[in-house]
Amino acid sequence: MLHVHARKHEAVAAEIRRLIRTGKFGADETLPDRSHLITRFRVSRATLQMAFDILIGEGTVRARRKGGTTVCPRTPGSLCYGLVFPGPVPKEHRSHYWTMLQTLPQSLASETFPRITAYYPDLADPHRPTSLQLESDIRNHKLDGLIFTGPVPDQVGTLPVETSALRCVSLLSEPLTSSRIPVVSLDWKSLIDRALTWFKSRGRKRVATLILPGAGPSNPYIDSVRLSLQKHGYQTPSCWVQGIHPDSPGWAREVVKLMMMPPARQRPDALFITDDTLVDEALAGLLESGLKIPSDLEVVAHCNFPVPGRSLLPVVRLGYDIPAAFHSCLELLRRPKDQNQSIKIPAQFESEYKPNTPR
Repeated sequence: MLHVHARKHEAVAAEIRRLIRTGKFGADETLPDRSHLITRFRVSRATLQMAFDILIGEGTVRARRKGGTTVCPRTPGSLCYGLVFPGPVPKEHRSHYWTMLQTLPQSLASETFPRITAYYPDLADPHRPTSLQLESDIRNHKLDGLIFTGPVPDQVGTLPVETSALRCVSLLSEPLTSSRIPVVSLDWKSLIDRALTWFKSRGRKRVATLILPGAGPSNPYIDSVRLSLQKHGYQTPSCWVQGIHPDSPGWAREVVKLMMMPPARQRPDALFITDDTLVDEALAGLLESGLKIPSDLEVVAHCNFPVPGRSLLPVVRLGYDIPAAFHSCLELLRRPKDQNQSIKIPAQFESEYKPNTPR
């Protein structure tokens, strides 16, 4: 069925693309002759040729002299996935995690790696150009799947996601109780447990934490941190579990200085910084406090690997292999629907990180 809002040759290209991607025409199969397609789509020969020019240019079909037009085999390098961000990422939210996700497809690009197109739809306004472009590419069957960098919305533009027939996967950096589509999640429980176990092995007894706050008074991440502190035997005052909003990471510097003002036996001897957005400012506060790291204070700082550079202070870095998480998203998009549809990426220390994730 042709899309009435598209130009004729684009609508014909979209329909042929749909027939190929839904298996109506397989790899190396010859498409019906031009006369048949002209009659089927009710277009001129020139319009049909323009449609084929699009499909040939993108590698969907190839034309052979006296051999008709055949479907190109689908190789990993011919696949195209959409990487969907929840709207434009503001400068103040561009933590290492967001920056890495935005630049990762380009760093992985090769002839054998799928093409990745980034989209920044405004989910609050389906009629904005950023939303309409993604909707158009879905309707025109230009994508083989979507990777959402967060929970999947009910619709993209005016198109309900569930009716698009596209394979989708969600890459989550925060807890989610349930999801209706495949999920690759960064295992935040392993991050907490490994940090607290590390402090225990170093003989630390008074642990403070810096956390990104949730939208309400009860946040599953903060609640999990508090429960884990109790499980590991730490008696942590509530004022040592501080939420710093990502819009104002500078407050981490001031909070840390306040925490470190009391005498040695009344202040924390360990600090867990649970998000890389807060790390630089928190470490700046420690520098200003004059404490010796790690003798006065053991610090575990969240980090997404590969790390951007050296730390300001000798801290232990613990976090996630983001390229491995991205590859896991691609794996789920290729995995049959009857197989397990979730993958957890465990936290690892910097000494454990091996930057040789296979493609």
